[in-house]
Amino acid sequence: MTAAIGMESKSEYELERGKPMPNKIHSLLQRRLTVFWSNQYAEQYEVFPELTFELPEENATPDLAIFVKEGMLRDEVLGIEMPMEKIFGSMG
Repeated sequence: MTAAIGMESKSEYELERGKPMPNKIHSLLQRRLTVFWSNQYAEQYEVFPELTFELPEENATPDLAIFVKEGMLRDEVLGIEMPMEKIFGSMG
């Protein structure tokens, strides 16, 4: 049996989203930030974890996307408007 040296295999998650698989700490922080934003700013903003955006050059999936609430809710599979703020975890 031979092993490839220096070659990393990427999971389907990593290939689809272009970022590493999250760990427990990352997941906990993402949840806490979502709850915080939702509790503190529920009247002004909507927070979406792991929402994919279709960009001209590629798709992007930030950990959190924060939108101004007024007039933004539509039933979309891919986000087409960029959010007010995007939060990405570690990319490497």
